[in-house]
Amino acid sequence: FWFAPPAKKFAMATRTDMTLLEKNHYLPKVWSNIKSIEVSSDASHVQDWLKADAFDIPKKSNGEYSLNIFVSEWIDGYRYGALVQYDLIDIKTKNTVWELNRTYKLGIIY
Repeated sequence: FWFAPPAKKFAMATRTDMTLLEKNHYLPKVWSNIKSIEVSSDASHVQDWLKADAFDIPKKSNGEYSLNIFVSEWIDGYRYGALVQYDLIDIKTKNTVWELNRTYKLGIIY
């Protein structure tokens, strides 16, 4: 894991985390009713991480919710990682029905 490129580490970390969240029933019941997913970031070099299709979240064509995912990189001394904000939004009412923040440690800066 530690020797992989950042985009691959990010994809591995998010997929592992989603599996763990689902297994422990931390995701909302409507998680299986997501119609669309929008991913954005505030850092241009993080865009490469998002192209890696890091979020393996199934979509439903007649779903009632939209998932907005915001990704930001963090650097603390010689360590770096990603901060991810998940917002599940009811498409009809535009209300946020669930949100979650996650931090992924990805490596060290040489």
